[in-house]
Amino acid sequence: MHWVSAPHAEQAAVALYERLFTAEAPGERTGEALDDLNPDSREMLTGAKLEGALTSTTPGEVVQFERLGYFAADLDTPMLFHRTVGLRDEWASLQKRG
Repeated sequence: MHWVSAPHAEQAAVALYERLFTAEAPGERTGEALDDLNPDSREMLTGAKLEGALTSTTPGEVVQFERLGYFAADLDTPMLFHRTVGLRDEWASLQKRG
């Protein structure tokens, strides 16, 4: 967590994404990739408190949220940020172990 002064914080929504599929090889088990969709691949957080400076981000601009990853400002909705890259790449770690 990063501390933000409550009187200076801005309300925002943040979309966090995990792997789209639950299987390493989607569809391998059943022949249908959609059978392996991860229903929890997107988590929407509302009421997030962000630095006031983020109100001036332009649509599509990418910013780093300290210790969390990189987030892109939504193209249509102000103060909605989508995590594009986390700071730790768990998938790469799994690939090295596998």
